[in-house]
Amino acid sequence: CGLCLKLSVVGLWLWCSTLLPSSEGTVFEDSLKALIKRSEEYKRELLEFAALPTVSSLAEHATDVEAGADWLVDRLKRAGMQNARKLNTTRQPIVYADFLHAGNSRPTVLLYAHYDVQPADPIELWETPPFKPVLDEASQVFRGRGVSDDKQGVLAVIHALEVVLEAGGSKLPVNVKVLFEGQEELLSPDLQAFLEANAQLFTCDYAFSADGGQIAEDVPGIQIGMRGQVAAALGVRTAATDMHSGTYGGSVQNAKHALAELLASFHTRDGRVAVEGFYEGVADPTELDASDIAAFPLDEEAERAELSTYEPVGEPGFSTLERRWLRPTLEVVGMWGGFTGEGLKTVLPAEAHAKLSCRLVPGQTPSDILRKLGRHVERFRPKGCSVDLQPLGGESMAYSLPRDSHAVRMAATALQRATGRSPLLYKAGSTIPAMELLQRFLGVHPVPFGFTLHSFDRLHSPNERFKVSMFELAHRAYVELLFTVAEQHTQHREEL
Repeated sequence: CGLCLKLSVVGLWLWCSTLLPSSEGTVFEDSLKALIKRSEEYKRELLEFAALPTVSSLAEHATDVEAGADWLVDRLKRAGMQNARKLNTTRQPIVYADFLHAGNSRPTVLLYAHYDVQPADPIELWETPPFKPVLDEASQVFRGRGVSDDKQGVLAVIHALEVVLEAGGSKLPVNVKVLFEGQEELLSPDLQAFLEANAQLFTCDYAFSADGGQIAEDVPGIQIGMRGQVAAALGVRTAATDMHSGTYGGSVQNAKHALAELLASFHTRDGRVAVEGFYEGVADPTELDASDIAAFPLDEEAERAELSTYEPVGEPGFSTLERRWLRPTLEVVGMWGGFTGEGLKTVLPAEAHAKLSCRLVPGQTPSDILRKLGRHVERFRPKGCSVDLQPLGGESMAYSLPRDSHAVRMAATALQRATGRSPLLYKAGSTIPAMELLQRFLGVHPVPFGFTLHSFDRLHSPNERFKVSMFELAHRAYVELLFTVAEQHTQHREEL
């Protein structure tokens, strides 16, 4: 809230004056004051940005994604960043900018986020139009597709850079590079090849991701592990055309029956994935995992009430958080076939389709899991049909972050200063493909430093939302991060 920002200005001058050079302490204070002054402007800007339907998965929105990239290039330039431009891939462009005038003794920080969003379907479940975002003044909640994932994160980065540049007389305490991706929601299919070809451009000492979340509004956290992902499309065909269900019913295979049989074969009745070799290489939870889980404040009954779910299900022998953080999954995330319009059409569908998503953990690779899925669908192919399994592009390995890395310490310090609370270290079941790719090609350990609330924000679902209080916290935290990295990097060099 605005009051919190004012308290930050008053209450944090002590560490500014003692831990930062006096000039940078003043810049820090002035930056926080600027956030207060521009609060309403920045909230309006989130509504403007979220109104752009930058849906990366739908070809009909290709021009909207380009427009979103152009909007960002212009906004970065107005913020005072340099070399802002689009970098082309085979699909959606990457947006890049930098400001590299802090000096060779200061570290270079890469800030990552993504500007593409999920499709809004099913539209009929939205309480407000998904791409006409609103700010509910009574509840102080933004509503609309992308307000949480991840356009607030993109703007928190830009706004923090803007106020620090203005307060510092066109100077930053660290060198900064920005990478805003336009295909994260597609599992970043072009990012590997792009980084392989352009690694030098993104060379940095530390990397932080504005795509990520907090545990709760009053429980800060640093995510040190996430699952990988691989996805595939499964098709079943039984004939060249749909057939009259009276004439042919009972004598030929029904594609939806065959698909249902095949999908059911993926799991045992008690919830284990039945694909042969699926769990090969997967380690059991460790004592450190158990300690992290014990410290994590999950109220399962409250969560079920919030989500209106029923009794918990999943792989036997593991707790809810073990299933989410440490165990792999195979989920059917879409299926269709036959007639689904109003009324009845009595035909046997000749084809049926499903989309599969596997969340992966350390010890698994996307290519190996795809091979095992392929063998499974051939082995369990129902009679009277052909089956086809095709990867959907974009694959991600699981990502683990050393909990004692300097970047984690920096993020934890900045978050503690922004919230007044010590953050917990935790893992999560979600996937950000860029994390493992940045580690592989740049040799750094990116730290998620995002501010979504998975328990509240309805990510990827109808009626996505985001709290104003978290928007303001994200801004404050990124200002903190810029100065904390400068301070602690200098301390680390002195220790060496």
